[in-house]
This record gives sequence, C-alpha cells and structure tokens, in this order.
Amino acid sequence: MKAFKAIKAFKLVLFIIWGILVFVFKDKIAEHSEEHFRLAILVACLMFAYSVFDIVDMVEKKKTFAAHTSFFNCLIQIVFGVIILADPLIRGNYATVCIIWAVWSICREGQELAEDLERFKEHIPAYLNVIESIIVLVLSFMLIANPHPEHAELHLILLGFELILGVLFPHVDYFFIKKHEAKKLAEKQKEEVEIADEQ
Repeated sequence: MKAFKAIKAFKLVLFIIWGILVFVFKDKIAEHSEEHFRLAILVACLMFAYSVFDIVDMVEKKKTFAAHTSFFNCLIQIVFGVIILADPLIRGNYATVCIIWAVWSICREGQELAEDLERFKEHIPAYLNVIESIIVLVLSFMLIANPHPEHAELHLILLGFELILGVLFPHVDYFFIKKHEAKKLAEKQKEEVEIADEQ
C-alpha cells in the first residue's frame, strides 16, 4: 500500500537526519545538568519512534496480535516514554535515565540477536548485525555500571550509527535474502533434474 511505503520513506529520512543530529550534538545531549533534560527527551523519543514504527510494521504484515510479535511490549514502551517525560523525579535524575536507556537497549538487542540466530539457521549472513548488537550490549552494561556523561556520549556515538544503519540494513538484508532464495531455488531445480535423470 502507498501509505506504508510513504511511512517507510519518512522513517528512512527521519532516522538518517536524527542520526546526524545525534553525532553533531552528542556532547550537548550527554551533558549533565539539572536544568536540561536533553537525554531524557531523547530516550523518550527513541521509545516512541521505535515502538510506533514497529507497530506500523506489524499492521502492514497483518501480525499485530500474533503470538510472536511484541505489540503489547511496544505499547508499554510508549507508556514508559510518557512517564519519563511526565515525572520530574525521573527526567531530572541523570543516572536513572541512563539506566533506563541501557536496559531498554539490552532488551532490544537481545531480541535482535535471537532474530539473527534464526537467520544464521537459514544460512543468511547477519554478521554486521551481530557485531553491532554485541557492541551495544557491552556499552549498555558499562552505562549501567557507570551512568556518567562520558559513557553516555559513547552510547550516543553508537546510537548515531544505529539510527542511520538501522534503516539502511533492510535494503542490504533484502539483497542477501533474495540471493539466498535464488540459491535454494537453484538447488531444488538441480535435485529435480537429478531425480528425473535417475528415472
């Protein structure tokens, strides 16, 4: 449908611009100040954006309420984002925001690693995804252990890459998936020819 294509195009442009802005203003975002809540706003917006686009993807695939989807997890993340912005005790506490961001990242990357393992079972390469997920997990644990601006800034650098590459990876994935499907089809046709020759 045209609406879903338009949303995907909007996501592509939005995340690339967002990633560039994170790179440019990472020091300002990571800055610790009781007067500014830039990191809290960023984390809440990330939860909103990822959750909304995930829900749109589920609706497009008509799998919104399927058992293996994370529809209700997305709704919970949206509510969590609202709480971060609405509660001054949370948004004003730098360490709490860092820990929430880190735990959320760990949950997302854990799910992505599980999906990557499924891809490996299908012999579809996912090495870059796995490397990215491992790096995010390591930085997230570092951020939990030491929720300070220097670690937050490292996480922001990776976030910039993640925002940009995250919307570009599907196009790379599409190439690998099509290549894998073509290989399987060729193997199947070869088996059929061999069976026909034996008969």
